[in-house]
Amino acid sequence: MHVCFADFFNENLFQGLVGSGIANVLAVILGIPAGLFLQHLITTRGSKKNREQILSALKQALNHNLGTLATVREQLQNNAAPTFTLDLALLDATAHTKYDILNDIPLCASIDHLRFEMAHLNRQLNALLRLQLDAMAHAAGNFVEGRKVSLYEQMHPQLIHSITTRLPPLEAECKNILAQIST
Repeated sequence: MHVCFADFFNENLFQGLVGSGIANVLAVILGIPAGLFLQHLITTRGSKKNREQILSALKQALNHNLGTLATVREQLQNNAAPTFTLDLALLDATAHTKYDILNDIPLCASIDHLRFEMAHLNRQLNALLRLQLDAMAHAAGNFVEGRKVSLYEQMHPQLIHSITTRLPPLEAECKNILAQIST
């Protein structure tokens, strides 16, 4: 059984190589765009789902905080110190990712500004509560010159004024963002 080198490299071999080469080239030429198209469809559907989920969660968080702002206003009108703060968990958690998911820079910037303002209001509410609960802050100073006003008497009206003037713009900003999200 002797195999000749010339028998191996015959016309059938070259026809097979050319045929399979053409088939491979066509598979690559057609396969890459088809694969990219499928990847695009998968990514688009995933992005749309992520966008819908984050928008829904933002709506819930903003509506919840609108209710909290109304409760803060009501408690301050009744001379009570709120013992809670605004819920910023979702706004903090999505601070960076919302830019990639929502693809709306002005909306994301508005949400970040709202988050900043709400965090500031939280600090004021915490200061008001600490002031309310601090017995030493209520004590008036007795000095040679006479009675000095207490820290509570000095700071309480300022904090109340600062908080109550901050409420309407925060509520308006929440409603504005909700309107943008709902469209």
